[in-house]
Amino acid sequence: MNLLKGSASLFLMGILLLSLPGCGEDSQGRKDVTGSITLDGTPVTDGTIQFEPCGKQAERTRSGAPIVDGKYSIDLGKGLAPGEYLVRISSKKDTGKTTTTGMGQEAIYKEMIPQEFNTNSDKKITVKEGAKNVFDFNIKSSK
Repeated sequence: MNLLKGSASLFLMGILLLSLPGCGEDSQGRKDVTGSITLDGTPVTDGTIQFEPCGKQAERTRSGAPIVDGKYSIDLGKGLAPGEYLVRISSKKDTGKTTTTGMGQEAIYKEMIPQEFNTNSDKKITVKEGAKNVFDFNIKSSK
């Protein structure tokens, strides 16, 4: 009797393994996405970039990555499926000031990236099948 239970478990495990995508593939067709980000010609040293699917693509992947020394990279495992995405970029600088909250003292940060690249972004990219998906952003401060 235990032999039958063991065989059934192995059979179900085999079916499960066969249903998983193979090496280098992703069931959503995700692609690597990389690039660089500068602000007034200088690499953004610290921040984040987010990609949100546009319009009817709500079922598509969304992803993001940290910006380190002016570069970001999203690997295949967390990459984006082909399609159009809204881009939001953020980089905050410590002002050296603090505020008192119910949780104690908190640092006050200033957003360095203009609103048209984050809260009011209309910047879009298109991830393509069979292409290198490299997206660089050369941002100018709103002065």
